[in-house]
Amino acid sequence: MKTDEELQPTQETDARSCIDNLVCSDFARRLERERDQARRELSELREATSWRPIETAPKDGREVLLFERWTEVPFVGYWGERENKWEAHRSHYTVKGDGVVKSSLCQSDILHWMPLPKPPTF
Repeated sequence: MKTDEELQPTQETDARSCIDNLVCSDFARRLERERDQARRELSELREATSWRPIETAPKDGREVLLFERWTEVPFVGYWGERENKWEAHRSHYTVKGDGVVKSSLCQSDILHWMPLPKPPTF
């Protein structure tokens, strides 16, 4: 049988090991929570910045970014309930870069949309 003096270093080592395990375990749980939160935020960011089929766009008059088949630059538009079609606030350029300005939209050429980004904070 071991004396108290012989047991003490083992008990201290066991206690330290237990504490280290608890600290590491707590740290690992915290890292897992932070990783899961980062994954959720990345998923939300991807969703907010992904082009979506025009069939899924809101038709409540809300402004969205629209992408027309023959243009390179998206533009802000909305579903006009009175006209029952997509409308743009401003004219936009054609893809040819020839300076031709389109003032009307070919509804069948509007293929994708995405929400407008949040405005900057000042």
